[in-house]
Amino acid sequence: MKKQYTVCFLFSPGGDRVLMVEKLHTVFKGRLNGVGGKIEPAESARDGALREIREETGLSIAPDRLLYLGFTSLPDDCADEPSEQGCTLFFYAVELTSLETNNVPAANDVGERLVWESTDMVRTAPANSVRYAGDGDVPCWVNIAASKLGFPQPKPMPCSRYYYLLRDSQGIMDMVCSDVSPDQFKNTMNAVSREYAEDCDENHERLYRLLSIRGCTAIPIPYTDIEV
Repeated sequence: MKKQYTVCFLFSPGGDRVLMVEKLHTVFKGRLNGVGGKIEPAESARDGALREIREETGLSIAPDRLLYLGFTSLPDDCADEPSEQGCTLFFYAVELTSLETNNVPAANDVGERLVWESTDMVRTAPANSVRYAGDGDVPCWVNIAASKLGFPQPKPMPCSRYYYLLRDSQGIMDMVCSDVSPDQFKNTMNAVSREYAEDCDENHERLYRLLSIRGCTAIPIPYTDIEV
């Protein structure tokens, strides 16, 4: 039997922000996903979603406030040890009150960081974004949720104004573009450098996630795209 999971998108009043979890486990480790988890035996998907919201955020949401979005079946299980049986994901959304939004903790019950992400940034993320879980699933379902909840269309993201060369011990690491000023970019790089050095990766994707979480989005520019 396929395993079943819930994924819940909790929005701030008006929908300008959506609550995301930085996963410590599953095949999406290090990426952002909605609140949720495995549905227990004899538990309905809605009950599982309400339980996960309560366990991960401490918020008790009335069942009639939880909006069902739909489900998707995957050929693989997204657990730490994927199963060939696949899994089914049930998606939900809710618009929180100001009081609920202000009472969301910094981490969930298993120590995963809870991050308030710009809804527009999630909705306009490319399908191949390494910031979010899945292969475009999170932006897709956040768009569906925002539409069903009546939130406005996302605003166009501003064009990047600055370009930086990031260097590692081997020399030039990447050229990136960013809207962040040089002083702020330098300070943020210094703030994340130690954390990144302890858990670096070949393509530096984790570094970009660490920067973005701190409001310093850096987009790598392929050398083939650079005009000489």
